[in-house]
Amino acid sequence: MPPNLETAMMCYKDMTFCNEAKCAKFGDEKDDCESSFTKKVEYQANQWWNNAKEWDESWADAPVAMFTHTPDCFEAKK
Repeated sequence: MPPNLETAMMCYKDMTFCNEAKCAKFGDEKDDCESSFTKKVEYQANQWWNNAKEWDESWADAPVAMFTHTPDCFEAKK
């Protein structure tokens, strides 16, 4: 059965991102959390949403799902 289009949401990579930059696992490196919403991920999301290869100031913000609270996996930086 297809999803109810009135309640379905399309968002970048169909996942929820985290903006907890104070987390020890936050970042763009290979071993960092894949849910980290870094500047690089933001750029890639906007490229995807605007179907573009190069930056353009007219880009609309991509729809990105974000955690509304600190996730259980959070580990404070030491």
